[in-house]
Amino acid sequence: MEKASVFEYAKCISNKKQICKISCHKFPAGERTRLHKHDFAELFWGVEGTGIHYINGRQKVIGTGMLYLLRHGDVHSVIASNDRSYAFNNLMFPWKLIEDMRDRYESPILAAWCCNDPEKPLEIPLTPVLQAQINLALSDIFMHLNERLPVEYFLIHLIYELEKQQNIVMLNAPAWLIQLCREIEKPQNFRQGTKIFVKLSGYSYEHVSRKIKEYLGKTPSELLNNARLNYAAAQLVSGAGR
Repeated sequence: MEKASVFEYAKCISNKKQICKISCHKFPAGERTRLHKHDFAELFWGVEGTGIHYINGRQKVIGTGMLYLLRHGDVHSVIASNDRSYAFNNLMFPWKLIEDMRDRYESPILAAWCCNDPEKPLEIPLTPVLQAQINLALSDIFMHLNERLPVEYFLIHLIYELEKQQNIVMLNAPAWLIQLCREIEKPQNFRQGTKIFVKLSGYSYEHVSRKIKEYLGKTPSELLNNARLNYAAAQLVSGAGR
């Protein structure tokens, strides 16, 4: 088995005053990051293509629409698919920043992030509008890499939005339901109405309806309406609707 490299925060940043580091990666088909672990916190999200995420001895196909929260003890690597490239953004910052926020706020996401359980990697669905917002927010953070306040503001806003949208309940949801929620955000799917739930999931409408209610507290129709609104909002944020 490949030995994991150790990335130290102090060696990854450009100067001692820097609070965080932002990176934008695009790997050609088949290329990858080294298998590694680190002493800092990291989050990343795909912006284009597909790949595979190796984490703590497991692997999972990844694309866009998911946010991955890495702990300081996680061992992971990202590899682009053999047939296409994969691009993602990531933000790294001192682990103590997350611990301090956990101590100040009652947040299920922060509590889960600080729970060092390699059997439970953190993956949270992103709505298109929230993904557009965090991509825009990176430019502001990039101008303040030496200041703690903008980084904390970004993280607090992100976690607040995730919990407000009830994505936190998806942490323990079955994989097929997480994938369904990602697919239903696409216009070619939500425009087909509730019949698309059966086609995308492979389960009966009644079963899908029960699970959506259990994990999201919504009906299938409400989930569809939210997808339509999120798409419209994302178009406005990106300027595509102008």
